[in-house]
Amino acid sequence: MRTGLYLGEVPIGKVIVAVADENGIKLQEKTVVPRKGDPIEVIPDNGTDGLSKVTVEPIPDIYIDTTTNNAPHAENMLEGTIAFANTNKIEGTMPDKGAISETIDGINTETYVIPSGYHNGSGTVSLTNDIQNEVTTQENIIAEINAILDAKASAYPTIIYDASTQTLSITEVGG
Repeated sequence: MRTGLYLGEVPIGKVIVAVADENGIKLQEKTVVPRKGDPIEVIPDNGTDGLSKVTVEPIPDIYIDTTTNNAPHAENMLEGTIAFANTNKIEGTMPDKGAISETIDGINTETYVIPSGYHNGSGTVSLTNDIQNEVTTQENIIAEINAILDAKASAYPTIIYDASTQTLSITEVGG
């Protein structure tokens, strides 16, 4: 036979003593231990008429860490959430950024600063084709210069590239 208070197979308290007063009424004292889950209903056992005293024991260490400061901080809680610590109401201030997506070109924009806040993990940073296009343009310029040099056969040509107009000029200098 088990003694104490049980919720299914989980012990939630213990019976301290059952006594009879001078009128023959059997009263009982009980002790309960706080736990997670449904509220604990404290009722007298069969054979007793009522409770004379109920003692609630301290919250078990597995439910609360009393050795460190676990108080929530507003900046670590999402906007719209509320918590209480030592009867103080704390409202979250961290913005919910969801999924942020950004594109950089790798030439003019080489970095992206991630904004502070909560991110759901679905965001991406993508690179455009600008670098590939720039490399292709440079390769084409080099090929054009080589073709002109081969055609001119000058010993000392003058080569001028105007980036603003993307114009290449080669002047042959006789040698």
